[in-house]
Amino acid sequence: MASDDPVTASAVIARVDHSVELISLQPEIGTPIAAPGVRRYPVPNTGHVLTYRLVRGEVRVLRWYRARRNT
Repeated sequence: MASDDPVTASAVIARVDHSVELISLQPEIGTPIAAPGVRRYPVPNTGHVLTYRLVRGEVRVLRWYRARRNT
């Protein structure tokens, strides 16, 4: 993405960073999924999703992926 559109890539990274900060302040904000202790949080206005868990008081991002395709 960065090589195709660096401005968009920077905006997505900023939104992901903000989302991780928000999750660290409110770990219950994400939706629980089938895996024990794992939550899912859609990064607003990006089409990206974070899956994470809380480990000893720290947020551990397990996966960051794009959930939608460009149309």
